[in-house]
Amino acid sequence: ASFSALTDSNETKAKDESGNIEDYLSPKGKKLAQRKEQMKRELELLDEQIAQEVEQAKLKVKDDLFKLLDRNKLLEISPKVWKKHMDDIKKILLG
Repeated sequence: ASFSALTDSNETKAKDESGNIEDYLSPKGKKLAQRKEQMKRELELLDEQIAQEVEQAKLKVKDDLFKLLDRNKLLEISPKVWKKHMDDIKKILLG
């Protein structure tokens, strides 16, 4: 037996033991597996993009709330008065 034949059979045995079935898939099966991996990466990218959009939305809400409070002169109210009315404010905001 040639050396390369021995190495090939050892590699095959190692792959069998590691459970790497993808090496035995048909071209169609391999294509499907590649597509699945690509879709996983796309989903990860989408998750990252959504997280960025959520952060942007949070900043916009804070900014809009600040503008609303400022426009209605509510930023000039003392913290003591704010604390006193916080329960009412929560009820209004949370419904």
